[in-house]
Amino acid sequence: VRRQRQMCKETDILEELNNIILEKTRAGEKVCIQGFGVYTPRLQTSRLARNPKSGETLMLIPRTIVHFKCAPNLVKEINK
Repeated sequence: VRRQRQMCKETDILEELNNIILEKTRAGEKVCIQGFGVYTPRLQTSRLARNPKSGETLMLIPRTIVHFKCAPNLVKEINK
């Protein structure tokens, strides 16, 4: 039961963090989490794409994507 309660707290924290990242990136703001990384919204212009199965060409609409760049210290720790 104690472990379940702890998992709920961790899940709540991650959900809240996700909500903050969504809110800020939708507003066009960059989100920096010290020691973890940076989430940056980027505008992706319309472009031609191809369905690999049918070969059909279609135009993709412009949209905002979120780019994540990992903090250098985290990359260093992961690659030890």
